[in-house]
Amino acid sequence: VALATPSVLIMRPRLPITPSTSSSLRPIDLSFMRRAPFWIFSLGNVMQSIAYFLPQLWIPSFARQIGLPPLAGPLALCLFSLAAVGGYLSQGALVDRYHVTTAIFFATLGSVVSVFIFWGLTTSQPMLYVFVIIWGLTGGGYAANWSGVAMAIKQSGVHVETGLIISLMCVSKGIGSLVSGPISEQLLLAGGVRGSGGAYGTEYGAIILFTGICLAFGGIACVGRLAKWI
Repeated sequence: VALATPSVLIMRPRLPITPSTSSSLRPIDLSFMRRAPFWIFSLGNVMQSIAYFLPQLWIPSFARQIGLPPLAGPLALCLFSLAAVGGYLSQGALVDRYHVTTAIFFATLGSVVSVFIFWGLTTSQPMLYVFVIIWGLTGGGYAANWSGVAMAIKQSGVHVETGLIISLMCVSKGIGSLVSGPISEQLLLAGGVRGSGGAYGTEYGAIILFTGICLAFGGIACVGRLAKWI
């Protein structure tokens, strides 16, 4: 609280505030739910959310299995949390300056690289720490894109409250968090990738592959932008 409070003095709104012309409550316009942009963004958010929780859930036990010291797992989670602060700042800066799909592209690219390369090939503490830092700087700040998602949906020609879109993004992230646990437990039973080295050869190999694939689908909004669906 002591560190965050001074930042209020330099905060500025990302979206323009439209003064209300009437004191009465306006009906909620849900027409945006019949358009492609909302569902494309929601699908990407769900897929990214499924993957988001998996490293945090399994890193401590993964570190123990590959023979790292007992503190390696908790330290990795601490580094991830610190790096995620930078992730939120960088993603927010991108959303302020460019279309939200640009920010999503960089978050997706960094996340996929961190999982497939750095987590997948981890055999030592330095590689594990590099993974969580890159993961935190990219995937850790994905939720900072939500205000940009609201702006993109508004630009598609519908009137919708920013708070409503952010709330629905929170719901879809919650869905991802609920299903990620049971899915990852089944993937853990599947074991590693036969004939592979590094972390892919451990019992967490299937989880690593699944995480990377989900993160790749988390960037589906970029494809929608190229296809002019957004």
